[in-house]
Amino acid sequence: MVRARSSDLRALLFLTAVTVVLFADVLFAGSGFFFRDLFRYHFPMKQIVREVIARGEFPWWNRFISAGQPMAANPAYEIFYPPQWLIFIGSFRFGFNLHILFHIALALGGMYALLRTLRLRTEVAVFGALSFALGAFFLDEPSPRRFALAALALAMQLLVGEPVALLEVWALLAVLLLLPRRGRRCREAADEGAAPRTPRGALTRPAATLSRTAGEALMLGISAVAIAAVQLIPAIDHVHDSARNRGFPYDVVVDSSMSPLRLIELVEPHAFGIVDPDAAKLWGNRVYGSRRTPYVTSLYCGIAVTIFALAGFFARIRGWRIAAAICIGSFVFALGGYTPLFRGLYALGVDSLRYPEKFIAAALVTLIVFAAFAAEQFLDGDERVRRGALIASIIITSITAIVATWTLLPNFATSFVHLWKLRDAAAPLAAFARTQWLIAFALAAAWCALIASRTRYVRAFALVLLVADVGLLAAEQAPRMPREFFTPPPIVARLEPDREAYSIFHRGSWTGGSDAAHFVNRSSHWTARNGLRPFTANAWGLRSTLEADYDETDLLPTHDLLDAMQRYAATGNPRWSDPFVTMSNVRYIVDYANFDEAMAAARGDITNTLPIRVRRVLADQPRYYFAQRVVAGDMVAALQQNPDARFTAFTVAAGASPAGSSRVIDSQETSSTATIDVETPAPALLVMTVTRHKYWRVTLDGRDAQMLPANLAYQAVVVPAGRHRVEMRYRNPLVIIGAAISLLALVAAAIAIAR
Repeated sequence: MVRARSSDLRALLFLTAVTVVLFADVLFAGSGFFFRDLFRYHFPMKQIVREVIARGEFPWWNRFISAGQPMAANPAYEIFYPPQWLIFIGSFRFGFNLHILFHIALALGGMYALLRTLRLRTEVAVFGALSFALGAFFLDEPSPRRFALAALALAMQLLVGEPVALLEVWALLAVLLLLPRRGRRCREAADEGAAPRTPRGALTRPAATLSRTAGEALMLGISAVAIAAVQLIPAIDHVHDSARNRGFPYDVVVDSSMSPLRLIELVEPHAFGIVDPDAAKLWGNRVYGSRRTPYVTSLYCGIAVTIFALAGFFARIRGWRIAAAICIGSFVFALGGYTPLFRGLYALGVDSLRYPEKFIAAALVTLIVFAAFAAEQFLDGDERVRRGALIASIIITSITAIVATWTLLPNFATSFVHLWKLRDAAAPLAAFARTQWLIAFALAAAWCALIASRTRYVRAFALVLLVADVGLLAAEQAPRMPREFFTPPPIVARLEPDREAYSIFHRGSWTGGSDAAHFVNRSSHWTARNGLRPFTANAWGLRSTLEADYDETDLLPTHDLLDAMQRYAATGNPRWSDPFVTMSNVRYIVDYANFDEAMAAARGDITNTLPIRVRRVLADQPRYYFAQRVVAGDMVAALQQNPDARFTAFTVAAGASPAGSSRVIDSQETSSTATIDVETPAPALLVMTVTRHKYWRVTLDGRDAQMLPANLAYQAVVVPAGRHRVEMRYRNPLVIIGAAISLLALVAAAIAIAR
């Protein structure tokens, strides 16, 4: 037992050292993660969460995006996800990166703990951890303590609501409940640090029947749902109130369907290039469909995982049918539009499911765990697994050798350009592809030699190979930017400082054009930062509105307004945005600048380029105002008759007259409340440019007032003559109900763990 604990300690220290070495620039030099949605989506959202809570307010409502949207009810904000609370440590930039690094460490330590809990030897657990997995399960034989810990781990993912994470967790749950556990004799040997000598026969099925196993899975799921109720209950309600309630068009549902060709990535991670920030080395983007970029950046888990997983299937070790079923099912779902499955599901009403490629995550996690079981039996001396591993490594080595040889032929560059339909200028990519296939061949050959060898140093060599293979890809999979990238761009300082009083409208993100494409192609991340692309402006304290809803979580009234804006633009009016800018409290309009002029001004330095033109609205309309004109009927039709939307309310408000000399005396806001002091000589309609939702409560001098829709997305209230105080307050009661359920479930879990 002591030897086993010492071995575990050394392994965990090694995994910690790997994390520190690979991400030393983030920990000590101020670099930060930025790739894909990290900077453009999660960075500003978490900045908002931190600022709201730091002011002593509960994050009910986000005023920074789309004229306000629910925050606590939307799992994307991860309000109740404990690891996100690391953003409060140090500066926001440091805390943001720390919470990302925590998940990398959790993936390493969690998978190691999982495999050790399954009584696999230390070397195999390190192999599984370094091959990357998500999850911190301690489910061995059923017991209240292990059960409660597993429920907590699953609940953590439910609090986030991230589909890929949920798929990984449920795949692990299926593997843990259904794959055979190590026999007691093997467990005792592992505890003593010795290699169990019983090969295939040491794996025994759980004594529980299939019904008991299913019952365990059901109870685990129920426990996890109860713990995560604080997020799940309001999230389900939010889905009903958001754009997802209307479903997606079929082409959106099957977008990011995974091409079967991507299975090549299980052997060579760069088979189609590198999905780098600027796509400069991505030649196989046609494989990714219309998006030209993958949803899951790579299927590669390390060539050792592929070899030992194949060995397990060749040897038909216990659990191979279950692992194969999970992998095949995951693969079929990931194919999306390549099979009739999603078309059939769509016909049955399943129209809010998208990004089919994410389903492959369940297969990848299953492969890693299954490969670990196979590796364990390989080290036990199981000749069937050894033979299977040798066959798999020979096959992979042969395939990579054939492709690598082809890359060495004189006409390879020409064939490469023709195969991927590239421009002649892309021919230098062929040299990069050649290098990658030669590396893949070298790795496969090295593993083949190690598997065939019976030297006593095989495990040490295998560890070096594993770190070289998987570890060195870390910088590619998680690219970083220097500290300066995470500071406000110079254009922010040129905007008026009363940022809480107005919003900006990034019209360029709607109009696009060749200039936008040139900027993005030159550097998508610097364009996002310097160009205030949604939602990056929110990270610098700027409120934005009328932006596209990329994740389809905005409230339905917001989508109604955006649909109306697009319909009005389709009429051909060159000033299509003016009425929507007026009614949405916009002070600045952002358009893309001329690419050639902007690059010339920056002397070709994209990092210092200003890719946008910012125009101030001559007379921006305040957020709270009395309507001078009340218009009923279809807003687009009304705008075609009279495009002037200044101090106009498109609504039906009985008893309200034109505002006349009515005025807003003062207004004070927090993230989820507003106090507006007003005065009017006659009943008038006060328009509040805040997205309407059923959980807003409006009072007039302390008494409930009827909230009316205004300008499709916003709200209004009829104010009688005189001087009054109008108060707005947003509270979602489902969050409170869910919190009570979660608290009770956590208490029950704590009692079970303490036993």
